[in-house]
Amino acid sequence: MCDLPPITDLSSLPHVNFSKSLIHIHLPTNHVTQSIFPWLFNYSTSLVDIDLSDNQLGGSIPDASGNMNSLETLILDENQLEGGIPKFFGNMCALVTLSIKNNKLSGQLTKLIHDLSKCVQLISLILDGNQMKGPVPKSIGNLSELQNLHLGSNLLKGEISEQHFSNLSKLHELSLSDNSLTLNLSNDWVPSFQLDFIDLSSCNLGPDFPKCEYCKIAKDVSRLRNTALSQKGLDNKKKLSARLRA
Repeated sequence: MCDLPPITDLSSLPHVNFSKSLIHIHLPTNHVTQSIFPWLFNYSTSLVDIDLSDNQLGGSIPDASGNMNSLETLILDENQLEGGIPKFFGNMCALVTLSIKNNKLSGQLTKLIHDLSKCVQLISLILDGNQMKGPVPKSIGNLSELQNLHLGSNLLKGEISEQHFSNLSKLHELSLSDNSLTLNLSNDWVPSFQLDFIDLSSCNLGPDFPKCEYCKIAKDVSRLRNTALSQKGLDNKKKLSARLRA
């Protein structure tokens, strides 16, 4: 096994033109700083996936001057990124996975979803553990390929209705935990998706909690901890818990 020093400043690398050959950048846990961004933008035309998770990226994500139309995966988890997500993210039309969890990102979620409206192939949107604000827009349903939607532990507020999920028939994972959100879903609602994982901790599940007879809900019922439920919702939650234990 090679014992390489941490990579902190890629600007010191020789000026080699990778623009037609560099496809993958995987540098997790390498003490990489934000000085990597200009380097990335210079060699971006053929990049397909980038993983810079668990590094020392801080400050705002700069606007890109490069062309990242081929990018499918962008993972920036576990850094110190701040501010909003730049509008140019919406130009990455091939994007399949966008994961920026556990940073300090702020800004309105509505604006981000609008900017991502061209990313029609997006499967995973992972933004847990940030400071995103505002409501969850109904237009999130336009991202009809979504399978994994993680928005937990932000500053989101407002109501989630059946309309939010009307086009999300491929959804498998849903996390809305630890926000100020109310799920206003009818008691007899039958969603078009089957969930393998759900976390609604600390959400207000009212006035009803759907029976979800045709939902496959994650077996960890504690993922519904600290939820506020009406009596009818509580009855349905008990029935759900009994089915999951069976």
